[in-house]
Amino acid sequence: MEKNIKDRFNDRILEQALQAYQIPVNRVKALDGFESFIYAFDTQADSGILRISHAIRRSPDLIQGELDWINYLHRGGVAAARPLPSRNDQLVELIDDGAGSSLSKPSGIGSLIGYRSQ
Repeated sequence: MEKNIKDRFNDRILEQALQAYQIPVNRVKALDGFESFIYAFDTQADSGILRISHAIRRSPDLIQGELDWINYLHRGGVAAARPLPSRNDQLVELIDDGAGSSLSKPSGIGSLIGYRSQ
């Protein structure tokens, strides 16, 4: 992860992302991320993955495009992890970090796809 992005991340950004998606702080676990901050969450309503990216790396439109594509695949029968909307019914939430924007988006857990060697 780029040092300038890692240096900007703080607990306030995480708290705002969790609030946007109504995920309790005590229900998340940090996972390893390469270009984003990745958290697993498990609540009574949902379980899934929360990804927090900085707008330096990915624009809101790019993230929205990724999510539109995933929803399109899911509607076509692909076992993809569908994005979960925020409490504002948004798939992407912008969080001001004082030096740009962080983007958060959660997704549910996808299905395991079987693989057969031919």
